[in-house]
Amino acid sequence: MISWGILSACMSLVSGPVSLYVMRFLLGFAEAGFFPGIVYFLSVWFPAAWRARIMGGFLVALPLSTTLGSPVSGLILGMDHLGLAGWQWLFILEGLPTVALGLVVLALLPNRPDEARWLGDDEKRWLNARLAEEDAQAAVTAHGSIRQALTVPKLWAMSFIYMGIVVGLYGFTFWIPQITRDLGDFSTFETGLVAAVPNLLAAGVLLFWGRRSDVSGERVRNLALPALAGGVLFALSGQLADRPVLFYGLFCAGFLATFAAFPVFWTLPMAVLRGSAAAAGIALINSISNLGGFLGPYILGAVKEATGGYGGGVLAVGAFVLMSGVLTLLLARFSPQTRDALDQAALNQAALDRPAPAH
Repeated sequence: MISWGILSACMSLVSGPVSLYVMRFLLGFAEAGFFPGIVYFLSVWFPAAWRARIMGGFLVALPLSTTLGSPVSGLILGMDHLGLAGWQWLFILEGLPTVALGLVVLALLPNRPDEARWLGDDEKRWLNARLAEEDAQAAVTAHGSIRQALTVPKLWAMSFIYMGIVVGLYGFTFWIPQITRDLGDFSTFETGLVAAVPNLLAAGVLLFWGRRSDVSGERVRNLALPALAGGVLFALSGQLADRPVLFYGLFCAGFLATFAAFPVFWTLPMAVLRGSAAAAGIALINSISNLGGFLGPYILGAVKEATGGYGGGVLAVGAFVLMSGVLTLLLARFSPQTRDALDQAALNQAALDRPAPAH
């Protein structure tokens, strides 16, 4: 977080193509470790049967930050003070608070439940017992070494499942401001406000669907169904690109459905990975998925430049999201080990319904 924030603020110093490429590479380098670290961190704190809602609670920061950031960024872009342009102030004012928060994390965030001062001894024992029991159960089906994690086909299948989801989310996030502006004569600030609405709705979707998956104890269908729905909705919106209102509505609906799959996905790798394999496996999945972060916006932009419309690009994005849903069903069907691990997480749900001891 600290290096990411510093380099983000330093983007304000870019003065040409070479410095832009260098700084953007360094920014991505700093960013790369954050999300895998968060996923692994949460896995050592929360039992498997709670992880979809916990991931949903963490990931809700994405749509909420966009909801807040779109209009605020629009206002900052209009600044022109102390010889700095609005885009420079944007990087400075949104990068430095991240540095401050990183320092707070170092000072206050404990590594494991044993170090949490707000938990009583009986609560720590209960939580550690639950996590140890899950580790013992998972030892039969989980991979515990880095070599195992990086050479099993199902982990690569998970990587492409996640990549398809990311294609849809990034394709939407990067292009929704431009698509919104094309709908009417909006100012930069107004565009940010309108584009923030689907992100605000996505926050509720994340919380609802993550909890739904945990309560039901079912992972495969709760991942596959929203991915399939998102792919179909994106594809339909691409077919109706000449009808702006329907196109916009279906495009946003596809985004919401795809976002529902986001927190449920991360219950899959954590069900079959343990120890050093977990960190390496999460990093592998995140690395491949980052290709989706490039492909989604690029496909939409390239097709729009070639055809003058969004239809073909949105249709292609929908195909990637649909792929994620199909791969999820195939993984569950042809990987008994993954299915067994997910079934065990479902069985653990009943045990977790018993409350922890009162502090």
